[in-house]
Amino acid sequence: MSSDRWIKRTVSENQAIAERMEHLYTKLKQYPLQTFLSNIDSLSISYRAITPTPKTNQTTTLLLLTGYNETIDKYCEFIDELMDRIPLLHVYMMDHRGQGNSGREQMVQDNPLLAHSTDWHHWIKDVEQFVSTIIQPTTDNDNLHLFAHSMGGMIGTHVAAANPNMFKTISLNAPLYKITIGSTVLETVPILSPFARLMVYLGYDCVNTKGGKDVYIFGSDASKVDLVKFGGMKLSHCYEREKFWHVLRVKSVTENNGLPGVCMSPSFGWFNEVTNCYNELINVVDKIKCPVIITQAEIDCLVSNTSHHQLSKKMKNAIVLNTGRGSFHEQHYGGRDDVRKMILDAVANNIQFKKVTPFISGNPTIRSLSSPEEEEVQGKDMETKKRWGQNPFIWIWMMLQWLRRRFWRCFYGSGSMTDEKRD
Repeated sequence: MSSDRWIKRTVSENQAIAERMEHLYTKLKQYPLQTFLSNIDSLSISYRAITPTPKTNQTTTLLLLTGYNETIDKYCEFIDELMDRIPLLHVYMMDHRGQGNSGREQMVQDNPLLAHSTDWHHWIKDVEQFVSTIIQPTTDNDNLHLFAHSMGGMIGTHVAAANPNMFKTISLNAPLYKITIGSTVLETVPILSPFARLMVYLGYDCVNTKGGKDVYIFGSDASKVDLVKFGGMKLSHCYEREKFWHVLRVKSVTENNGLPGVCMSPSFGWFNEVTNCYNELINVVDKIKCPVIITQAEIDCLVSNTSHHQLSKKMKNAIVLNTGRGSFHEQHYGGRDDVRKMILDAVANNIQFKKVTPFISGNPTIRSLSSPEEEEVQGKDMETKKRWGQNPFIWIWMMLQWLRRRFWRCFYGSGSMTDEKRD
């Protein structure tokens, strides 16, 4: 906990946050976990309906879509704080197929920890069915709003584009409009999509037909669950909230708790469908009519901030708000207190049709707090890496790295090279 990335708090302050998270998690579980069967393949889709008050004409309804490798239970605090800001708010949220409490597709029934998808359209159709069969019959569709994070933002954007009159407002945090994994090269050069398609073409979409083993992207293995260490990827600043989520994930694997398992790694098939999904957004986002706000982190190690600006310009009424302050991808969940407040206030104001104040003075689409000199250096660095990334040898290098990891697994088991060396 000595890393500078964590918010510095006293022991009593950390204890208070830990107790608060447990309390709100218990409070959320008062609303039963329910399921419906997908019209696509009868897969079980789990959801919770947070309806603390009787329905009235003043009730506001929110659909919440989680990100990759999340569950709806992770949002116990976010929902509670949003309800404090919006009177008579009802929240409906679901676990996407292939993660959380929802079912897995047939190809991965024996390994629910492997995130896999055969068609990205299924994510969109499941949400549309959730709205039409669960939410609409019990609420006023004229007052339905959307909040979504990361992969949920990608899915929600497609749903909104296909159903322009479904939502009154849309609030997205760090939507997955392009995966960059913090690489400037991946920001500018379309390498990932062709690489994922190649792996699927070679038969590594989900199962290695020659060896009969599940294929994890880049050699990661969901069975290697570290029960103690967490926070390796910089997603949040709050140690206790990150720890709470880590414990929740580990329990789902080690104790089962009736869950198929939260902690997962993606297959090449999943990666291929995700890239296909966000590549299609450029062709449909102009159909979105309602007000849209996109809150983005200043330092996002997963998704592209540039893509937020590119796609928002094609929407009729959208703004991008950068929180600054060195914020990370999961700023809405484990960000600094002032950042979390900014996001909650912005979402609440958007839902209530109030003015959303830019986080950074001046142009609300400013990407960061960099000086003009820093921006010039960043621009030159971007051009250099773009030229480097266009070199075809980068493709060969990526393939060799993947094959190297596959070779290691053949001799030393399913763990990564790092795992083996640590042991």
